[in-house]
Amino acid sequence: MEPRLRASFPGLLLIAALLALALARAMVGTARDGLTLDEPYHYAAGVSYARLGDYRINPEHPPLAKLWTGWLAPASVVLPPLRELHEKDDERIYTQSMAYLDNAPADSQHHIRVAMFALNLLLLAALALLVWKVAGLWWAAGLLAWLAVDPTVGAHLPVLMTDLPVALALGMSAASAAWLASTWRWPAWLAFALSAGLALGSKHSAPGAVAGIGVALLLAAAWRHWRSRRDALPGAHERGATLLARWAAVALAALVAVAVLWSLYGFRFHAGRDGSDAFNRPMAPKIDDLASPVQRQVLHALDDARLLPRAYLWGMADTLRAGVEGRGQREHKLFGHDFKGAPPWFFWPGELAAKLPLPLLAGALLGLLALWRAPLSSGQKHLLLTMGALGAAYWASLLGSRGTYAGVRHALPLFLPLATLAGALAWRASVSVRRRWLLPLAFAPTALALVMTAREPRLWEYFNELGGGSADGWRNFSDEGVDLGQRLPEISRWMQTHQPPGTTLYNSYMYMPEWVRGSGSPLREYVESVDDTNLAGRYAGLFVMRLSSTIPEPEYNWNPAVTMRNLHQVGRIGVLGIWQGRMDDKRLRVRGLYREVLKEVYRTPSPDWRQVATRCAEILEAVPFATGCYVERGNALARLGDVAGARKAWAGGADQLAPDDPIGLQLRALVKASEGDRLPANWRPVRNPSLE
Repeated sequence: MEPRLRASFPGLLLIAALLALALARAMVGTARDGLTLDEPYHYAAGVSYARLGDYRINPEHPPLAKLWTGWLAPASVVLPPLRELHEKDDERIYTQSMAYLDNAPADSQHHIRVAMFALNLLLLAALALLVWKVAGLWWAAGLLAWLAVDPTVGAHLPVLMTDLPVALALGMSAASAAWLASTWRWPAWLAFALSAGLALGSKHSAPGAVAGIGVALLLAAAWRHWRSRRDALPGAHERGATLLARWAAVALAALVAVAVLWSLYGFRFHAGRDGSDAFNRPMAPKIDDLASPVQRQVLHALDDARLLPRAYLWGMADTLRAGVEGRGQREHKLFGHDFKGAPPWFFWPGELAAKLPLPLLAGALLGLLALWRAPLSSGQKHLLLTMGALGAAYWASLLGSRGTYAGVRHALPLFLPLATLAGALAWRASVSVRRRWLLPLAFAPTALALVMTAREPRLWEYFNELGGGSADGWRNFSDEGVDLGQRLPEISRWMQTHQPPGTTLYNSYMYMPEWVRGSGSPLREYVESVDDTNLAGRYAGLFVMRLSSTIPEPEYNWNPAVTMRNLHQVGRIGVLGIWQGRMDDKRLRVRGLYREVLKEVYRTPSPDWRQVATRCAEILEAVPFATGCYVERGNALARLGDVAGARKAWAGGADQLAPDDPIGLQLRALVKASEGDRLPANWRPVRNPSLE
């Protein structure tokens, strides 16, 4: 064995052991999970990308994780023929049918888990090796150990979603940028360019963070150049490139990163090999749905110039609409308090404070304290700079977003700066010559976090003591960090054991009809047709509902002491409860009726607009805060020629939103433009915010 390899072998074993720990921890803590709501989308998309080279499905996200899973999907996986898609709901039918009907649900999940474990562990390994190169083995080990035991990271390891890959790729970008800033050699430059390209190819939230890391690189180059001139260091100009050359190198790395992004789309502008772009919504109206004129102009300009793949730009428009403008989201629940309008600046730090185990938070804080008067190398200083730039830039991008519905998964890149501080703690202990006994203690926060969370049965639902704990976190938070549809298989197993014969099980949880048919589950919706006549909303049997249904919400006229008075709880599955008895509530009916209205509007070739308007009126009578229903009623009445009624409906929808909400501003502008009960010449139906 080569001496250099022999010297590195113990370190490689340590990193391999920590990766094995991450794998084992995630396998145990996600064993009960089904697929999330979004994974069938990504699975069908990835298989179609890999086999057909067609990127029409799920352009909401760049293709890296999906394409990887498609490459690894066995040849036995069935992909139905691509067809014309109308809106996201129709695309959901296609993708969920592929995952749950054309293929066995258990097989689909198995293929996804294998592929994503492999991808995320490879990214973790690459991150650890880069940090080792820049800051030393113990810094890398401390960082990797922190990530390996975190419950949220573990919950995402087997999941075909974009949040963890983009976080790890951004971490790689920051680490390789630190390497580049320390050496300005071509291997470091190439590592940075490729890592940044992988980040861009993972998720649309990456560009801002990559830009922040790039700015840190430019500043590091300027600082180094200024110091060399100030100190008149001999050979400073002879050894390295000039300041402008280094800045040019950063710019060239950005171009290579964009080239990596293009490569993931097969270096094609159009989604289809035949030059078509058969998205579920045409490109031009997709961009025009945005409320911001500046965003519309920029995206149209990029599309006209063909600077980025069209599927990527379509997804960027979707991300801005759903994530930044917020789908008309009215409230943001944090530690049990509902914040109205725009989320507070501390929402995302609050998510981290509730989701990270307290020992891991303590480890990051101790790492920050350990930096006091520490003998940092150039690489370590630059690692702190680039990781800090990653965190600051990503947090800044989140501050401009009104969409907090995804919870902590949208903040996963913020874990990397904290993990870097935990790595600093391990490194500082390793260089204390007189106190080598401190090294094991440096890993004590990580070990304690593992001990405290080792028996968590559902890592996705984890909350620390500040957030109410896993048992009660649902009381204080209501975003997708609580749940994203993974409990369906557990519901099915519960029913096999506990459901009395002949008893109907009504579903107030996430509903995937294709999964129900594919798994043979007897779950039933409250309403199964737009012609439903159960106006009183009377139901008897078993009811699957979120435990948060037991929390009174006076603003929405929800009083469980009244509505659930004839029920008794017979089971609990994580954040879900199962009750038996009778419920009489119109809102149960209208919740299902709204889905049927959307089917009528977006799946029927010739919708019955009169019926749509009537059903929406019934829904709004029971739930007058349903913004999407105001929009659909207004659109239907406008098509029927009742502009006055349409204006009243649109105004009602705007009243449900904050004064500065982008979607509310669109509705108010339309109400004003249609004064005199005449639609503007360029009128088109208002986009329902819930469709994104």
